[in-house]
Amino acid sequence: MTHLQHNTSPETPKLRVKHERQLHYHEGKSPAAWVGTWIALAGFLVLTYTASFGFGRFGWPGVIVPAAIILIGGIVTLVMKSAGYGTPARDL
Repeated sequence: MTHLQHNTSPETPKLRVKHERQLHYHEGKSPAAWVGTWIALAGFLVLTYTASFGFGRFGWPGVIVPAAIILIGGIVTLVMKSAGYGTPARDL
């Protein structure tokens, strides 16, 4: 049932309110999403800095360290989400 259809059952108002609340999804605007995004952005900035010198000055650590920072950003996001700092689950 979509939010445009109407049903005359007694449960309709409760279900419709729940459905309308779920339509207002947070779109990732949570502390977990922001922290993970900023950490990953820092990793991409370090990668851009090392790439600007052609990787010759830094070698493989110039690729591995930024990749690790980006991976840490993803892990931090998952850990913070499991700790309750993420957006609520969508039960549609």
